[in-house]
Amino acid sequence: MKKIICIMFMLIIGTDCIADELQKKHEFSFGKVYHTLPSEVFKHVRTIARTITPAITQEYRFEETGDASAVLVITKIRQDYPKDDSLLDRTISKSKNLQKHVGKKIVLLRTVSKRKPRIEELVFLNAGYGQSFPYGLGGSGISEDVQSIGISLTFVQNGFYIECAMHLKRKESESRKSFIKRTRKLCAKWQRTIKAKKKI
Repeated sequence: MKKIICIMFMLIIGTDCIADELQKKHEFSFGKVYHTLPSEVFKHVRTIARTITPAITQEYRFEETGDASAVLVITKIRQDYPKDDSLLDRTISKSKNLQKHVGKKIVLLRTVSKRKPRIEELVFLNAGYGQSFPYGLGGSGISEDVQSIGISLTFVQNGFYIECAMHLKRKESESRKSFIKRTRKLCAKWQRTIKAKKKI
């Protein structure tokens, strides 16, 4: 009954209230990827596709009215690189260097999952958003009043090194702890839907 009412409402106003726009499929020169953005935050996103390195790295940006953004980066793993989760050791090394440089109170690191896929997480408090996000994380420093978070999850799947990152702004009613928890939950929810396949 609810679905019928929704369809009738769509016919009246011409708007898709089933939110199919959240389910994404992208085809690029060396593969394709399917994923679903969390509807709690992403409702009417602007999608920007960009080739970083032809036939190697593809980027997709999803921007929601300035309060939330997500970036999906897919990189074809080089032949001389390991194709398994050990590739993430390189990620950990770079993340630890960033944490050492900026501070443990600003950069939070953890392994979200040790099973396949192994997933490494980086949280940057008060991160800024721009074309350099998530490649070069920067921000306004740390204080008790955390206004934004940049979070990045990296994992290996089907010969691809994948990074899914989000930049979110804190709600006025949120505490620092609940904001970090919400951000982690949303990014993990998105990561679980990502399925990338190589072109044969």
